[in-house]
Amino acid sequence: MLGIDGKPVGAYLLEQVGCEVFILAAAGRADIDLTAAIDQVVTFQAEGFESVAFRTIRPGLMKKSAALGYVRCGNVMRKRIAP
Repeated sequence: MLGIDGKPVGAYLLEQVGCEVFILAAAGRADIDLTAAIDQVVTFQAEGFESVAFRTIRPGLMKKSAALGYVRCGNVMRKRIAP
């Protein structure tokens, strides 16, 4: 769960797939950029793994996540966090 001032504003579900952390689902509503907020928390939690990935077909989410370092691999967006 992701919270601001003690109030829940979003949630996400992660799965380990080999050396990668995969975001199975994420949702929420807030006056902040939840894509960036969830990315920051998940990237921190995935320390020690090689990458973070998720599936999407939403063009806007692909564009926002590309700005955060994710690369499109088909309909999977992947961000390398370790060499």
